[in-house]
Amino acid sequence: MVRESALVSKAALAGSLRKIAALAVVTGAVYLFREAVPVLSLGVLYLFAVLPVAVVWGRAYAILVAVASMLAFNFFFLPPKHTFRLEDTENWFALARLPRDGNRRQRARRTCPSPRC
Repeated sequence: MVRESALVSKAALAGSLRKIAALAVVTGAVYLFREAVPVLSLGVLYLFAVLPVAVVWGRAYAILVAVASMLAFNFFFLPPKHTFRLEDTENWFALARLPRDGNRRQRARRTCPSPRC
């Protein structure tokens, strides 16, 4: 019984680390491309962190990663940087898109669970 809970704990920790790593990789990619591409356009890259989580772990985790993506994008890239305030109303639209898109992918997975859909 103790071993089962230890295995579940290790699996949960490994899953959490994968989610954090996906978020960090996408944040790094946005940082690399920020000079060449408008930052608001780069916000869509966070879907590469949200969508795999939605497919593998489900809606609840996808929503958590989407919210974390939204906060990371706001904090690191949207003016004023390194705060959670937003100057422009256009930025609110960019942030609101992330959780909605992750939720949409999870619903599509439920209707057609085959990878070919």
